[in-house]
Amino acid sequence: LAVARERAARDAASRQALAQTQARLVLAGRMASVGTLAAGVAHEINNPLAFVITNVDAALRRIGAMERRNGAPRTGPWARSHGDGRGPSSELSEVLSLLEDAREGAERVRLIVRDLHSFSRAEEDRRGPVDPRRVLDSCVHMAMNEIRHRARVVRSFQEVPPVEANEPRLAQVFLNLIVNAAQAIPEGLAAQNVIELSTRCDAAAWVVVEVRDTGAGIAPESLERIFEPFYTSKEEGEGLGLGLAICHAIVAALGGRIEVESRRGQGSTFRVVLPAATSAEALAAADAGSGASSELRDGSGLAGAAPQAAPRQRVLIIDDEPLLTRAIAGTLEPRHETTATASARDALTRIRAGERYDAILCDLMMPDMTGMDFYASLAEHAPEQQRRVVFLTGGAFTERSKSFLQRVNARLLLKPFDAATLLSLVDEVVAAP
Repeated sequence: LAVARERAARDAASRQALAQTQARLVLAGRMASVGTLAAGVAHEINNPLAFVITNVDAALRRIGAMERRNGAPRTGPWARSHGDGRGPSSELSEVLSLLEDAREGAERVRLIVRDLHSFSRAEEDRRGPVDPRRVLDSCVHMAMNEIRHRARVVRSFQEVPPVEANEPRLAQVFLNLIVNAAQAIPEGLAAQNVIELSTRCDAAAWVVVEVRDTGAGIAPESLERIFEPFYTSKEEGEGLGLGLAICHAIVAALGGRIEVESRRGQGSTFRVVLPAATSAEALAAADAGSGASSELRDGSGLAGAAPQAAPRQRVLIIDDEPLLTRAIAGTLEPRHETTATASARDALTRIRAGERYDAILCDLMMPDMTGMDFYASLAEHAPEQQRRVVFLTGGAFTERSKSFLQRVNARLLLKPFDAATLLSLVDEVVAAP
């Protein structure tokens, strides 16, 4: 009888382990599918958003110049009156204020898409130096709909070195902790509750990230099991009980640990402790802002007055989105001579015929001939023109494009970008030897 009981217990344990493994595989498959979908959606949004931002920037510059010629005074970094009025009462000022609102809205969309793309990148095994404060900020943006009616977000960020991590997986951990913190707080008392995010280094020089909430807290009996797979204190249908188990596995795989302190009725603190990135290569990459060999610009600056440039140079624009090529040309034309084409094959024909350009802005993914194939053909027909290429992309979401950008030494400008970033990068390219 004892043997039978032991065998039955082993069988039950095996069935439970098999069920857990199957659930993890199903969840992993769903997350991979969502990540692929999110990357594709981000790419499709970034293309039209790029010409929206570029055209709004151009309109802001031109109407601002018209208003200055008319002598209407405006103040502030965005020339905005923050009182009850809308600044000077001229019609141009009203139009300018509307454009400023549109630009601010477009910038918010850009940040949302950037965060979504960062979270969804399917680079599961790739690690590099990651700034945990930047990841926390991105996760707050993504979770704000869950947070805004429940608590205020307080940031207590001390200077910390980057950690050696996979950014999407680290974002998965932080997002899970922030959402859990929000869901521990009832709606409607946002002014009375806080979600505090903090970073610091401990005595051993490890990076410590804490997510503290003033919510309901966790019962002592739940604390002992909180990182177990399939354990949840939520109502049925509100979760699988895998979120914190996955967080624990991710942090452990990064060589760190995750801890929790909680008292019923007084809130909880989740603490993620990770080793700092220490290699010279990793720290250099962190300073550069990207682990890829391509020089990255993310177009994150707000529009501003463009600096004076050198005499007009020849710029080739290759993109299958005509509204974007028109917007780029309109931004560059006052300072440079532009040629636009929707086909990389046509651009290559021009170059093979002897045309030369001081800068080449080339979309990465196009249906006729990709920017990657165009770049490779330049090595054979006009290698000196390769150095003039700047790739434009709404997001490299195929394995080939990601591998290509890691491999080549080319500049990269992420869509959407603003006029100031575009002009600055073109000036840099045309000035290069």
